[in-house]
Formats: sequence, C-alpha cells, structure tokens
Amino acid sequence: MNIIRKFQIYLFFFTALFLTTCKNKKNVDVSNISLDIKVERFDKDLSSLSPTNFKDKLPALSAKYENFYNDYMAGMLSVGSPDDPIFISNLNTVLNTPDYNALKQEVALKYPDLNEPEEQLTNAFKHVKYYYPNQKAPKIITFFSGIAIQVPIGDNYIGIGLDMFLGADS
Repeated sequence: MNIIRKFQIYLFFFTALFLTTCKNKKNVDVSNISLDIKVERFDKDLSSLSPTNFKDKLPALSAKYENFYNDYMAGMLSVGSPDDPIFISNLNTVLNTPDYNALKQEVALKYPDLNEPEEQLTNAFKHVKYYYPNQKAPKIITFFSGIAIQVPIGDNYIGIGLDMFLGADS
C-alpha cells in the first residue's frame, strides 16, 4: 500500500473521530478498551549515538524502527540509503552541524518525557478502536527533522517531528 493511500486512511479515521466527537451526544465509554500507546523516542535513540559507534549501533536502530528508519535517513535527513558507502559520512556531517545540535538541545529541554501526549494519544486511539474495532493502532515515533517534516505517515507508523512543536519562541 503506498504512502498516499495510508495517509488517506489515517486522515479518514481522524476526520471520522473529529466529526463524531463534535456532536451533542453522550461521550462514549472507552474505559473498557485495552490499549496503551507508548511513544517510541527515535530522537533520543539517535542522539545517544556518536561518530565512533555509528557503524556498530545503526543496525540495531534500523531493526527497532524498521520502515521509519529508512524513511528518516533517506527522505527526511537526505543522507542516502544505509547501503550507500558514504552514508556514515553524510550522517555524521548532518548530526554534527551546529543548527542540528541546537535544535536537538531545544527538543530535549522541551520534551524530556512524553507522558501527557501518550495519555492523549491513547485516549484518541481508544476512540478510533471504539468505532473501528479491527483497526490496529500504529507505532508513534518521535524525531527531529531540522524543521522539515511535521507528521509523516508510513507503513505502520505515524511520526511526530518534535522540532515542529517547540512553540513560537524557538
């Protein structure tokens, strides 16, 4: 299924959720729906790497984040495919620019944890499950993109570019 089709599906579900919650009717009880959204912190995992351990640690990062990892590296950071011989060099260049590091620090200060957004996302996806019981909740993955992409949607994930939600003073 292509990315545009997945985007259309998620957009439909969020629109349906929005439209059903805007009516003057009783709130539905979602307390019996078992779902716990845990945000995966790609931004923190990537920040924990250093140029000396890229080669050793990137395969584990790729395995953990699957499709998002490739989409992020090739599409968002534009450092190329992990199979490219100059991939490590390109990644090192991007991750060590002053602007990228300043942004990384701002994200770390503003979002040390995501407990509140996790609760809100859990509640939102419980409502989706209420109306569409067979719909599987996607992985929620946070990242920073260098003020490029806000909320990418891919195979089984929704990314949240935390740098796009730093506020007006950033």
